[in-house]
Amino acid sequence: MTEITEIRSALSNAPKSLQAAFAVACAERTAIVFHRLAAKSSVAEYDAVLDAAWEAVKTRTPIPTKCRKSLASLPEAEIDDSDRREHYATLTMGVLEHALDVLDASNASDSADLTCCQALDLYSCFDAIVLGSPSMVIDPANPAPSGPLESAEAGEQAETLRILGKSREGDVEVCDRLRQRAKSASQILDSAITTLIQSRP
Repeated sequence: MTEITEIRSALSNAPKSLQAAFAVACAERTAIVFHRLAAKSSVAEYDAVLDAAWEAVKTRTPIPTKCRKSLASLPEAEIDDSDRREHYATLTMGVLEHALDVLDASNASDSADLTCCQALDLYSCFDAIVLGSPSMVIDPANPAPSGPLESAEAGEQAETLRILGKSREGDVEVCDRLRQRAKSASQILDSAITTLIQSRP
């Protein structure tokens, strides 16, 4: 069983509160992409939604309806041209949207799994950008080995599950520590994002 398969299996059997914290941590680790590639006017709105998601995890309360409306109103929500660098900001929004789904869903497992996989896919995209190889799976039954960025994200996901598994539900200190850890871990993407910006002015 691969590390990613183990993560998805453990996540599917976890309580909703753990799935929610895990998903929002995934969104935090991909937020750097939005910060670097989205319009400056969109970043504050995006961060406000991410802040609200962390608050919902800590307080075990529903995500405010206005958060979804705020995300949907951003111009990056409409970009589907993969040749534009802003497209990666749109993919990042998808991770956050799935995390919001975990917070709202009565059965959060599917949304948590989507958050997990989309975060890994985004890191894999940047592996392809850095290595200069196409980001696609030729044979789904025999996928190519994970690149260094995707592997790093998988490692962070596994560690997040480990930390959450030893903590109390809604532990504010643990949530704050996870958020800071996620922000630090996301810096591994910085040079890859610069490569993308240089290749797609």
